Amino acid sequence: YWEGAGNEQTADYHDNLQPKLMRGMGHLVANPVETGTLSLRVMTNLDPEGAPRKETSVHGYFISLEHLERWAKSHETHLDIYRHAIAMNRLHKEKREVVTWHEVFALLEGAHMEYVNCHPATGLLPYFEAVDLGPAAA
Repeated sequence: YWEGAGNEQTADYHDNLQPKLMRGMGHLVANPVETGTLSLRVMTNLDPEGAPRKETSVHGYFISLEHLERWAKSHETHLDIYRHAIAMNRLHKEKREVVTWHEVFALLEGAHMEYVNCHPATGLLPYFEAVDLGPAAA
């Protein structure tokens, strides 16, 4: 996120890193067979009043961790993201104000997902059998 970043680092994020991130995310979505991407959404986080924060996150599901690792290790779109982030970390060191990170979770076999009032193409619904559990309890 770049909410607390000064003008210089915010400009670098908008002009350099964010386009690389969006290009990488676009590649994952546009190439689901190659990348194993089942679902991927870029989200803007909101403050308590509902206004957009200078903070985004990506929520994605992949067929396997191996698919994600293959993209991260060798695809030009991820390497561009990585190289720029590392260059900025080296330049700014402990004064780096734009924070980037990732979290990866592996779902256990047999895991259940709950979708309430969702379009049939939402998340993992297109890939697995959905079971209607009836009206939601109030």
